[in-house]
Amino acid sequence: MAKAANSEQKAKKQERRDAAKKASDKKARQHKAIFIGIIVVLLAFAALIIVYNVKTGGSAERSAVVASSENFEVTQSMMTFFFNSSYNQYANSYSSSTDYLNELIDSVNERGTYYDVILSSTKSNVEQYLTVAEMAKAAGVELDSEDMDEIDATIDAYKETKKSYGESNNAYQIMSFDRFLESMFGESVNESVVRDCLELTQLVSKYQEKFLDECEYTDEQLEEYYAENKDSYTYVDFLKYQFTEPADETVDVADDADADADTEPTVDAEEAGDGEDAIAGDDAGEGEDLAEGENAEDVENVEENEENAEDVENAEENEENAEDVETEPEVIAPAPSETRALAEELAATKSVDEFNEFMTGYLTKEAEAALAEDEELDTDKVKSDVEALAKTKQLKGNITGDEAKEWAFDAATKVGDTKLIVDEEAGTYTVYMLTKTAYRDEEITKKAAIIYLTDTNNDGDSAAKAEEIKAEWDAGEKSEEAFIALSEKYSESSHHHVDEGYTKDTSYIGEWFYEDGREVGDVGVISPENSGATYIIYFAGDGAEAWKASCKSAKSSDDFDDAVAEYKKTNNKTDSEDNPSIVTFDEEIVKKITPIVLTPKSDS
Repeated sequence: MAKAANSEQKAKKQERRDAAKKASDKKARQHKAIFIGIIVVLLAFAALIIVYNVKTGGSAERSAVVASSENFEVTQSMMTFFFNSSYNQYANSYSSSTDYLNELIDSVNERGTYYDVILSSTKSNVEQYLTVAEMAKAAGVELDSEDMDEIDATIDAYKETKKSYGESNNAYQIMSFDRFLESMFGESVNESVVRDCLELTQLVSKYQEKFLDECEYTDEQLEEYYAENKDSYTYVDFLKYQFTEPADETVDVADDADADADTEPTVDAEEAGDGEDAIAGDDAGEGEDLAEGENAEDVENVEENEENAEDVENAEENEENAEDVETEPEVIAPAPSETRALAEELAATKSVDEFNEFMTGYLTKEAEAALAEDEELDTDKVKSDVEALAKTKQLKGNITGDEAKEWAFDAATKVGDTKLIVDEEAGTYTVYMLTKTAYRDEEITKKAAIIYLTDTNNDGDSAAKAEEIKAEWDAGEKSEEAFIALSEKYSESSHHHVDEGYTKDTSYIGEWFYEDGREVGDVGVISPENSGATYIIYFAGDGAEAWKASCKSAKSSDDFDDAVAEYKKTNNKTDSEDNPSIVTFDEEIVKKITPIVLTPKSDS
């Protein structure tokens, strides 16, 4: 049991390490993930059809304790909120697929497999919340007015969502806010219950942030961590393009012009390799009608057999004609497809320039073939598409397929080498060209403080609110401390200090840090298109090398998990040493957790 638990724990740690490499601003996202995630799920869930069938009352559920630790508890209503928050996430992820969504809805409504999976996950989350809340209390961490303001902002976001629903559905206009929350999160869930849940998760988030911020490591410790997890922090760069066999493209079979089709049938290499008797007539489709058995060699082909059946009196006549049938048909290998030929031609290039030249020509022809009448070729798009092929920087664990992975990280593979990987079943031919051998990312990261604003909480226009805050900044002291004060006043994230680890790859804002002339103290406003958010950024200078920042983020996350595990072990309330816990569940009440009721999605 202990070995299995340790193995599972190591696997989970490895997943976190890989995730940390994908974006070095992971920590900042962790700090606001609980609240922003809930808002995003709530807004996205508007796409689903909700049955307004809630019940009055719910006081019993709001008082029944389903999980408790020494100083904290989760009621049945709170558990219902957490359960249906997860349910909503599943439903939103499946909303584009009628079959999967209906399978989820039916399973949860009928308390099937999905219900069990979501309930198990919810129990794990609640146990984590209560454990970390106890750790926070032991460390003297408490919620303050700032934290309560953040919770108020989340509640306001729910109210704005109800208002937006009401614009298209009168039922939501006359519905009370508590009834709205019930329709979204289940029976007995009202504003008071939601606030209790948000206070618990806010305390957890606040303590985790404090723990992570206090983690400091020497260069030697980070080097040791890197060496232990090298595959998770070592990259290669390559060009990559995948050709796909057209669905209607057929494989040509070479014909022998002098062959007599009636007496010298051919089979393809795959059929011959199976060791089965097969005779191909003039029409390949006729092969399905061939007789099977040891005497198949006595039949020249299906058409002749059908047409001349009346002339065949007995087996003796068949034997006389058998000499006209070649018992070992010549195998003609299929000719390479045009698609594969293109892939092989690309794989034969010897330099980045040759690779790009080939792809420019190929993509130009593809674009020209797709042009409508009187439409001009967009050469800029072709150019950008070719340039995009070079933006492939991958960790070993993130490269698809063992063959590509082993080739890319093989010490014998040099810059400029190519690799063609064929997937016959999928009909794809993927060409790689290595442009940089294995390395760790030593790019200097950037430090910054950020004020995060959403359209939802700013009348649909976070950019306008950002300009107001920027004007307040311009009229003030213009110091790091002044910006932090503005962050505490306006930001919807709980992260109110300078953080490091930002790179060019940081979502939405990365390029801003590396613009020419960027200086410490600069403040920028970025409103990414379709993001529903605006970032006000204070540039605080250079940070650590990217690999160090990533290792620090992952190691601190590992250390946090280790601290939680140790706290459970030290304060274990169970009889199990393999699975210690400080939380007690009332399993009879757990079984009463009720999902919201969704109407199955129709195909129409």
